[in-house]
Amino acid sequence: GGSDGLGTIFRLGGSPVILTQPQPANQLVPAGVNVTISADGFGALPLNYQWLFNTTNLPGATSASLTLNSVSLAMSGNYALRLANSFDTALSSNALLTVLPAIVSTRPASGLTATGAVLNGLVTLGPNETVAWFEWGTDTNYGQVHGVTGISGGSGTVTLSNALSGLDGNLIYHYRVVASNSFGIAYGTDQSLQVGLVPTAVTLGTAGITTNSVTLNATVNPGGRSTTVWFKWGTTTSYGNLTPVTSVGSGAASLNFSDVIAGFSFNTPYHCQVVASNSLGQVTGRDVTFLVGAPLAVTGPATFITGTNAWINGRVTPNSLPTSAWFEWGTNVSYGSTVQLGDVGNVGSALSVSNLLDGLDAAVTYHFRLAASNSLGMAFGADAQISTSLNAYAESVLADQPLVYYRFDEASGTISLNSGFLGAPANGTYNATVSLGNPSLVPAFGFAAGFNNTNSSVAVPALGTNNQVTIEFWAKPRTFGVTSPGNPPHSRYNSIYTADNYVPGALHTHFIDSFPNQRWQLAINPSHTDFEAGNAGLFPSNSWVHLVATHDSAAHKTIAFVNGRAVLTNNNSTTVPVNLAAAHIGAWIGTANWFDGEIDEFAIYGTALPASRIQAHYQTAIGNPVLLAAQTTNKLAFSWIGPGFRLQRNSNLSTASGWTNVPGASNSPVSVTISNSDNQFFRLRWP
Repeated sequence: GGSDGLGTIFRLGGSPVILTQPQPANQLVPAGVNVTISADGFGALPLNYQWLFNTTNLPGATSASLTLNSVSLAMSGNYALRLANSFDTALSSNALLTVLPAIVSTRPASGLTATGAVLNGLVTLGPNETVAWFEWGTDTNYGQVHGVTGISGGSGTVTLSNALSGLDGNLIYHYRVVASNSFGIAYGTDQSLQVGLVPTAVTLGTAGITTNSVTLNATVNPGGRSTTVWFKWGTTTSYGNLTPVTSVGSGAASLNFSDVIAGFSFNTPYHCQVVASNSLGQVTGRDVTFLVGAPLAVTGPATFITGTNAWINGRVTPNSLPTSAWFEWGTNVSYGSTVQLGDVGNVGSALSVSNLLDGLDAAVTYHFRLAASNSLGMAFGADAQISTSLNAYAESVLADQPLVYYRFDEASGTISLNSGFLGAPANGTYNATVSLGNPSLVPAFGFAAGFNNTNSSVAVPALGTNNQVTIEFWAKPRTFGVTSPGNPPHSRYNSIYTADNYVPGALHTHFIDSFPNQRWQLAINPSHTDFEAGNAGLFPSNSWVHLVATHDSAAHKTIAFVNGRAVLTNNNSTTVPVNLAAAHIGAWIGTANWFDGEIDEFAIYGTALPASRIQAHYQTAIGNPVLLAAQTTNKLAFSWIGPGFRLQRNSNLSTASGWTNVPGASNSPVSVTISNSDNQFFRLRWP
């Protein structure tokens, strides 16, 4: 029979047919569990079912599903279903059942170190308590047992992990998991492992330097595998020279490694790098430079100058050979007196040295320089001067050791002398249109440099890269660029100090006109603006103002100080170190942004000065100002010298809280309306 031809054919009678073969077709089980196998078929009725075990009828197994309770190892074999009716018989395919005391699986090792590893395995058991362990050794005979573990019956699948230590990275180890219970013993498959790591290597400094040889040093950890080590060295990072390849064994601890080289040239910088290699890989240490040569001596500025005393300073670089140093000093460049500093060591880096000179004559200008000597030669720093009549402000600045300090005291010429620690190599260069000899804020400052808003500037050389920087100067702006919206007389930026190229970390600082208020801006690439500080009256035209900005890249902080007082803190500044690249004071080269006014006492420090030092600089400059007053009818005209003060008034001196700021009275001169009917008291307050 069948359907009407639309698809499925149904056979309603006849010989038996196996419709579903026995499932699961292949089972691996632990002894003691129950197992079920199912199959199905159809045929003319009556239809008889019979399960067979290894071709033999199983008594009572006469349904489509076969259940075997608490299987034993002897019940492993092939199971099949036979169907029979009056027409014929049909036999299914075999379903294989494998019964083991426990099912064990050896898994890959983990946690490999230079001398250790963790062995892993799985054990699946039935209802019987089972003991499991790992066998391991250097071949498949194993020979050692580790991690014997008792497992309660009925625990199902259990993960086993046990750590081995003290292994040799040059050997291959074999291991397997084993389980045993009342049914018997079961073995997992063999796995292998080899411990060890890629070596580590650190290039250290040089030592044992003579004019004939240099000892290169490093630390190396073989990582548990047989490791070889050598040095690369040469005049560039391409090196070009190799020391002999040396075996350092297969230990798992760091060890010192050294080798001696010869045949190098004096006064030539060299590079060296350690290399370590084992069967797992090759690594290199950092590049280290060294130089064997005559010393270097750099004379620094004198500091902490009083009427009779001064500290003289400098930096000496021994260039890897035992070196002695001394200061020469006197009333002229013939010097005549020396201060011996003795042995300063044999390091390859610069060392700071200082000495106190006392008993000086305040009416005399002194000269000094640093000198150094080793077996390859002698070096002399540039001449520097001490004037014990130096003004107190300059003393305060120099006490904080600025990198550069341009006092702009020259009356003529093209060189702006650097009084800072970097000395003459960091002198600035005036262009022809900078006006010199202008009066400064106070006579003790000497002169100030004038800038014409058109083409005048002072070129400043590159000063290096620093995570901390302070920039400090006095400025007297005449104009601020844009004076009103839509009416630009020149440009928006009144540039004070600007890097010639806007490379990462480059610093720019300007006055800008954010109409109606003038503001002071500082920016460090790649940030657009680290701060803009200013409000109405803070930067009046033709008035001197003391400006300081400190920047700490690691702390993400920039602070702006105006007249000794912190006016703005940015705690989200750029973290890029400041690149004090070649720059110009008074100009943004390549643009039409020029400074219009005068600048004096310009300094850059390689540190972020604390507020206390900035306030000390400012107060040293302005001292204690005198408040002058002149009366006309009902007005008092007040005047004083020095920016940053606020005029305050009070009607009752016995009330300290009665002092209030006079509106608009933050810059001299100020006119105040008074009344003849009451007493009024006035004072200057800072900050």
